[in-house]
Amino acid sequence: VGIDRFKAVNESLGHDAGDAVLREAVGRIEHAIGEGDTLARVAGDEFLVIAQSVRDADDADRLAHAVMATFDTPFTVEGRTARVACTAGVALCPDDSTEAQALLRQAESAMHFGKAAAPGTCRRFEPAMAERIRDQLFVETSLRQGLAAGELRLLYQPKFDLKTGRVAGLEALCRWTHPELGEVHPARFVAIAEQSDLIRELGRWVLAECCAQVARWRSEGRAVVPVAVNLSARQLAPDLPGIIADCVRAAAIEPSDLEIEVTEGMLIANPEATRRVLEDVARAGTRIVLDDFGVGYSSLGYVKHLPLQGLKIDRTFVRDIAEGGNDGAIVTAIVTLAHGLGLRVVAEGVETAAQREAIARLGCDEGQGYHFSHPVEGAEVAARFLSP
Repeated sequence: VGIDRFKAVNESLGHDAGDAVLREAVGRIEHAIGEGDTLARVAGDEFLVIAQSVRDADDADRLAHAVMATFDTPFTVEGRTARVACTAGVALCPDDSTEAQALLRQAESAMHFGKAAAPGTCRRFEPAMAERIRDQLFVETSLRQGLAAGELRLLYQPKFDLKTGRVAGLEALCRWTHPELGEVHPARFVAIAEQSDLIRELGRWVLAECCAQVARWRSEGRAVVPVAVNLSARQLAPDLPGIIADCVRAAAIEPSDLEIEVTEGMLIANPEATRRVLEDVARAGTRIVLDDFGVGYSSLGYVKHLPLQGLKIDRTFVRDIAEGGNDGAIVTAIVTLAHGLGLRVVAEGVETAAQREAIARLGCDEGQGYHFSHPVEGAEVAARFLSP
């Protein structure tokens, strides 16, 4: 049993709070398992249950879900609430193995596979999982080496003002060319990085490189526009404002040259702690935009309480917007809400002229997508979009 995103609890609430969550988790798990079962802590946020009472796969599944259900109730630590889930991996004796160490490795493989594919679920061990885990470890190790070897680069996709037709901002997108694997899709390497501290190292590199690129454009006499950087949940920690300040200072640019994009799903675990971090970032002068708006959780609540300057409408509402139907009404409602709160609205995933016309007609301020431009290298951005 592995606690999902436990490091985010440590980073946002502190290690004492994390220890308190672990102690309460032990009590909850003990309450869910049988009298003859054994509970042991095998890693910082991982527990082993040796279930003598389990007779078959159905029994194991019921026990795993009983353990997972104990995490449905939020944890309260020093008056603060933390929502924490867990992922379970199951290996059976004698079906999977009769050796204790092999069963432990198999259960761990199933758990890690579940964390990567669908956190908060239960997975039964399958032989193919071990190969997947080995592949993920290879990608993680290669990514660490690639960061040091300069294999990563940033591309930039422009956002256009729908009234003036001018570039209003850019979004930085990370790309990785591996010497053996070739181009590794961002969804693959970012997901693997998010399972470890590597995502913080990667995120800091993106921030630093983005700031350095802004400085290069400015040294060339280019008219710089704000550049947005996507954050991961692991980066929304108390040290984020300092990291941004360090990167801005090192490049000798302004905090307002940066935007950070966060998604609603990233804000769930510790909303109060996250809000304080984002307020510190905004107070320093960096804009904050809520990405993928409309497909997350309690959208209106986040818009009301976070220090936002803009919303990005998720591409799912843009895809069929030119065809009529409910998407237009949803976009209109989002635009009305955002403008009432003084926020700019960006529609992402714009791929056709018809979609562009529709979002402009419905009041969106900016558009982003392949209709305007694919992501391009920094030099091409300067030549095409940033006037001297």
